[in-house]
Amino acid sequence: MNCLEFFFFITDNIIYEAYKLTQYMDIKAIICPTETGYTARRLSTLKPNVPIIAFTKNDDTFKYLNLFIKVYYINRLLYSSIKCHLN
Repeated sequence: MNCLEFFFFITDNIIYEAYKLTQYMDIKAIICPTETGYTARRLSTLKPNVPIIAFTKNDDTFKYLNLFIKVYYINRLLYSSIKCHLN
């Protein structure tokens, strides 16, 4: 297994565990920061019962997130504002 395959193996396992948590706990939403939209896309394919809120600062990803079921996105202006308050 090369480094890239290992990265996706770990990422997909984390995504699946987040999905499983929504099945057993009283979770209201899944929040995921994303650069490429990969995390939100993979979560969307699992069809969780809760909305997926994706934060991105990439304009192309922002447009791309429109295509996924139950994915709500926050654009880079709000992303920057939230990041500023957290630091």
